[in-house]
Amino acid sequence: MATLAAVLGALEESHSDSEACRCAEEARACNTLGTLDADARKQLDRRLHALLSTSVRAQESHAAWAKAAHVADVYLEQAGWAVAEEHGAQWIQKALTHAEHATSQPMLLPRLLPLLTLVVERVMGRESTAHPEYYRVVVAPNVPKLAATLVALAEAAEAHTSLLEPLLQLLLSHLGRHPSVYRPHAAPLHALCMRILFGAYVSMNDACVARSNEQVACATAQLLAALHLTGAVTGGNGKVSQAQLWLAPLTEMLDAAFAAVNGSVPSQGSAVPTTALGWTNTTQDYTVSIPAHLARVLCLAGDETHTGVLVAYLTYATPRPVPVPVGRLLALAHAMVRAQSTDAKHLPHDQLRAEYTVLPQMHRAGLRLFAITSLLFETACWRYLEEDARLLDDICALSEAQTTPDATSVLVARVLAVAFTHGTLLSGAIPGAGLVLDPASMRVQRMARLAIHACTQILLPTARPDEPATKRARQFESDTVALANRLAQDRVLAQGARVMEWADAGLALFLALFGVLSCSATPGSRDLARTGALVVVGLVEALLESRLLVVERPDILALAQTAVRTLVSLVVNNHGALVAYVLLRTRALLERGAQSPVPLLRAACEDGLAQTTPLLRPRAPPVFDSVDSTALETQESDVVPLPRPAYSAAKRGAEALDVIRRLEMDEEPMDDREDDDRAPRGQPHVPTATSVAPAAPAASTKTVSEPSADEESDSDALPELDVGSDDE
Repeated sequence: MATLAAVLGALEESHSDSEACRCAEEARACNTLGTLDADARKQLDRRLHALLSTSVRAQESHAAWAKAAHVADVYLEQAGWAVAEEHGAQWIQKALTHAEHATSQPMLLPRLLPLLTLVVERVMGRESTAHPEYYRVVVAPNVPKLAATLVALAEAAEAHTSLLEPLLQLLLSHLGRHPSVYRPHAAPLHALCMRILFGAYVSMNDACVARSNEQVACATAQLLAALHLTGAVTGGNGKVSQAQLWLAPLTEMLDAAFAAVNGSVPSQGSAVPTTALGWTNTTQDYTVSIPAHLARVLCLAGDETHTGVLVAYLTYATPRPVPVPVGRLLALAHAMVRAQSTDAKHLPHDQLRAEYTVLPQMHRAGLRLFAITSLLFETACWRYLEEDARLLDDICALSEAQTTPDATSVLVARVLAVAFTHGTLLSGAIPGAGLVLDPASMRVQRMARLAIHACTQILLPTARPDEPATKRARQFESDTVALANRLAQDRVLAQGARVMEWADAGLALFLALFGVLSCSATPGSRDLARTGALVVVGLVEALLESRLLVVERPDILALAQTAVRTLVSLVVNNHGALVAYVLLRTRALLERGAQSPVPLLRAACEDGLAQTTPLLRPRAPPVFDSVDSTALETQESDVVPLPRPAYSAAKRGAEALDVIRRLEMDEEPMDDREDDDRAPRGQPHVPTATSVAPAAPAASTKTVSEPSADEESDSDALPELDVGSDDE
């Protein structure tokens, strides 16, 4: 347990900053600082004041400011807002004073950041607005000073990447609460953001080797997206809305992105000179210009290793609606996807070689931009895709091309699955955009063929163009026999990780399209749905039998789980005549998989059995022959007894039973009815009033009534059953 002595001991100069953090967390867990008496609080206050008053030179070895900030944060949290009212003004002044030294010595920033965070987030944070007098006296006079200090620190730490990211996050938080205070600093902040994000890509030679830090780039892009809240305008008449201020940097980035895409493939002849973002135009040296333009494209759109500036800018949540150029974003993604090199004989071979080198990265960046745009702007994207669906055609053609690498084909299937999946993908916590598809469109069948092809690659592998060429193998009879007898389960174990990812993406895409295919809007939709369902069943069967006793490859195990869940989802969510023919086979596969020695696979199959059981063993809802009147017991007096019908099926049955008994005794049936009372042939006989007993009032219980005295005189009359309802 962290006592006050332990906390004070951790604040000594001989202890490190990590030790102070550890003791502060223990004090937070044990509520040590919230139960101090007056003397202990005075002792702690004196120690904190002494640490915050240490010199700048002492921070290099002791980090006294950071230690005091950690303990003061816990102290403020446990002792209440009275601590801020007592020491808040003092802590703010200490932070501003120390920040002046850090402006000229940026290496002091790691020691100062905990104190700045305490002041910005706690002492002058949102909680301070709940105390009007404290806010008026302490917070309001220091907000402009703190804003100027944070901007000066950011400019001083521009060259130190490791120190810049937490400072930019702190600056963004303070700007979001006090945007009008930063209006005089909007121009310096805008220039700072542009230098950090795009300064390394201005020159062609520097752009080839430029690589920005992921965290710093995201924080800077979000700060750039928040500058429109200040309302500051660098030029013009000043009559500009915040939405227009937000749109201006995005438009400039899109212009630069289009120019970079065109410069990456100069053989298309669509390069347009532009000075957006201050980037220089292309040069005649294609070995330098093409990689430089590709680096600029990846800086804006992103790649496998880092998020692009455009994506980080768009993901910042604005407090008010802003106009987003969704059409231009999709057009940029389309330009990146359809970028192809022109095989012209008059072009230099070095240029064509450089273009072929950058095209795969360009295509994958365009696919990612399309997926992110679909996730961010779902409904707006569909309007543009419906008007001009060439983007989907080019994406499908990219996967169908023989020269497309496996990595691009995998990404095509995964991006299409994300775009058209409603809900969450089964292979992970990846949300789907849920774009609407026209069931009668031929693009649905085209994408379904891609999904089925991706699933069949794991069972029927074919050589891909990006695989290295193999020597011609000598064929003998024994080799032919061995290959012919090779099971599909053995082929699964021989596949690589890329094929597993491709099959996983194909399963997700087929599951997203199955609901559209099963409606049979076109002649080929039903055939593709049936073929795909059989492929999924075969894939599950091959994976369950692929000797997973010793799980040495997690990719095969993950694919097996996804395949089982996909098959169960197909059967459960689309339980119609289309999948009825695979239901029994699915049940048999799940029962076999429930006996698997692999725990994860066994759990997936058991879950599938639980979901498919209601389909194989449906249960009818319970039928009650009477209404439960327990809720109406207090209203029994309001029930009006109704007369029982004079003729019932039970009485008719009793008459028929007596007739049968007479026939068994070889007696002629007696019929006392007159000829006039007999009904015509083909019509039911309705008994007369003389042959039927008078109706009795309705009873709550079923009893057999006794014959009356008048009825006993009639020896030919049959005994009557007093039945409460016709059901008996």
